[in-house]
Amino acid sequence: MTSHDDSKTISSAIPKAHPDKALWMIWGVMVLITIIALPFIVRQSAVIQAFADMCMTALSAGR
Repeated sequence: MTSHDDSKTISSAIPKAHPDKALWMIWGVMVLITIIALPFIVRQSAVIQAFADMCMTALSAGR
């Protein structure tokens, strides 16, 4: 074996991280923050009303 072949087998033995792992971590943190904040958001009806208005605006804009 040459030194080139040795480096090839060593690099193939090291497990590679999934390329989307960072995106999954960011998504997971966002979901966790949303779940934690949900009880506090539900208590404020003005926030819920504003969110509902935004959703309806987005739905009506799609037509």
